[in-house]
Amino acid sequence: MLAMVRESMFQIAGPWLDGGRVLDLFSGSGSLGLEALSRGAASVRFFEISREARETLEQNIALLGGGERCTVVAGDAVEPGLWGPGPFDLVLLDPPFPMIRATDGRTKVLAALEALAAGPLEEEGLIVLHVPRGALTPANIPADLAHTVREHGDQAVWYLQRR
Repeated sequence: MLAMVRESMFQIAGPWLDGGRVLDLFSGSGSLGLEALSRGAASVRFFEISREARETLEQNIALLGGGERCTVVAGDAVEPGLWGPGPFDLVLLDPPFPMIRATDGRTKVLAALEALAAGPLEEEGLIVLHVPRGALTPANIPADLAHTVREHGDQAVWYLQRR
């Protein structure tokens, strides 16, 4: 994710960070969740399926002294049963672009959005979804989620909340 895209995203998500509980799906090295911590989140639950990425994520958490406020889960980010107890004030959803471009991957991500809206998302919580520009249309978004989209070059960031 480009630095300007990340900065714009966190400016919009700022109100959900102060003392908020964050769920970071498709965490990778943890850059989004760790930035959420640095901007005031109380805790972050990271999900990463890749062992190598998890090792890097755990090293980054240790380097930044975030251990007590972070949980790292080895598992599939689109499996709602693994997310653990909510509610989460902010959900960061940054699937790999090849996944969201593939029909089956996109279907899994959209099913995860539905599950988030129905379950662990705080009533006034926010989901931030980062995808390739044009990968989704408003018709793809579950009807019970209000949305705003910001496009940045070849990327799009969707901001979703319960209606």
